[in-house]
Amino acid sequence: MKKSILSTMLLASLSASVFAADTGPIADTVTWTGTVPAIVAANDEMYIKDLTGLDNGVLSFERAADGALSMLPTELESFEVRSVTDDSAKNYTVTLASIVATAGAETLPAGSFVVKQNGTALAVNTASASVIKSDFTLEMQDAGKNVLQAKENVEVKVVANLTVAAAAAAL
Repeated sequence: MKKSILSTMLLASLSASVFAADTGPIADTVTWTGTVPAIVAANDEMYIKDLTGLDNGVLSFERAADGALSMLPTELESFEVRSVTDDSAKNYTVTLASIVATAGAETLPAGSFVVKQNGTALAVNTASASVIKSDFTLEMQDAGKNVLQAKENVEVKVVANLTVAAAAAAL
């Protein structure tokens, strides 16, 4: 009987000490990943074939010893437009619908950055020449540099909205 009472007291003592400890909140991270399917044009005849991981562009800035800010050249972002029917490359035009640049919560002035397609600057709402492949780069202009020169440790984000259309058939 002494053993059973002693065992019961020991068990009660152990369980009380386990439940008495304050564990505090536990933090964890849950991450979702997925693949977005190819963009199919409204006419369902073509899609964009991503060649370099669009939307993964990186902006790199550096400061000279005198404090002057510069942006390093961006890597090419490339895509082709392909036929849904036979996967052949299609001629197409690109129109820059808008470009917005921000530094933290501040919107940078229009003209802070220029999007170039195959080396030629894209003008907003003007279709590019017909191409079969596009290589895009981004260049900082004086309007952006003048604002960013006074900033430190701020994230810069540039979003360019493009419209892709099949090139008009040659007569």
